[in-house]
Amino acid sequence: MASIGYSRALSDSSRDWYRDCVRAEKAGVSSVLSADIPGRDGFVDAALAVAATDRVPVGIGVALPTRSPLQTALGAASIAAFGRTFLLGLGIGTPTTNEVAHGVGYRPSLGRLRDFTECVIGVLRGRAGEPVEVITEHYRAAFAGLGLDRDLVPVVIGAQGPRTVRWAAQCTDGLVMHLMTARRVMRRRVSIVKEARDPASPFPLSTGMVVSVHPDEEESLRRARADVAVAMSRPWYMGRLADAAGDELRDEFAALVARGLWTEAARMLPDELVRDFVLVSTPDRVREDLEAVEEVAEVVPVNCGNFYSHMPEVLGLTLGDARTARSELRSAILGVG
Repeated sequence: MASIGYSRALSDSSRDWYRDCVRAEKAGVSSVLSADIPGRDGFVDAALAVAATDRVPVGIGVALPTRSPLQTALGAASIAAFGRTFLLGLGIGTPTTNEVAHGVGYRPSLGRLRDFTECVIGVLRGRAGEPVEVITEHYRAAFAGLGLDRDLVPVVIGAQGPRTVRWAAQCTDGLVMHLMTARRVMRRRVSIVKEARDPASPFPLSTGMVVSVHPDEEESLRRARADVAVAMSRPWYMGRLADAAGDELRDEFAALVARGLWTEAARMLPDELVRDFVLVSTPDRVREDLEAVEEVAEVVPVNCGNFYSHMPEVLGLTLGDARTARSELRSAILGVG
């Protein structure tokens, strides 16, 4: 049975996030997690979460390699200085986020993430006060070691691809699977971890998960279908569709999208496949459905609508529907009206 975390993505503003962290701790969530998502700084939000709570684990999942490795290590150390374990998730990002928004390199994505992580871990784990210098192909870091072991700052990787998952299992402290990972693919990635990881060493597995809730489950499924269709139209997600359903379906879907036939593209996605990517539920059942996830130890739900909101009124949905979807899921997780 999976535990349920609370995500920054469900709170509208920084003020709401602070208040929702208080509510989340009272509701018994397993963790509160910020992230580097558009318009938000994961470390600032993590610090707010620490200030708002007393006991619940806090983390960032994930921080993107758009800061320097040293900034990232020092940010994690500053939050860990409050005396609580701080989970530091690191991820690859996307070409749009890294190159366009931040003006930093993205390719080779796995090579850059490996180098970034090596530098961050080198500073975090270095003997306290002694000089540390880590030089890699894409990054470097030079500072005094911070002396923080995995019990204080575990470093986990946000990933979906098989090569990244295998590397994470061999070289880091845990894995957070990307929220747009089909459950059938998730099971294959868990198998990779079991093959690559020393079974004697703890290796927490969690996943982000897009969740669609509505009192009418058919409406919940309709919204989920729209989110999957818009997400899978993005070039960097097309491979995920093929991984889950095969090249033939991926190619047929891509051809319809290229012609602007969004309704036809969405309708061709089988219900089973949509439900594999998005947890389709109702407000009164969603916590039970999340806890029933068997593949990982923790599920961090994110509202449906983050993808279709970029294309207002595709498949008859609007930005208002996306805002309502977030509010409904937040209320269901926190137990508030």
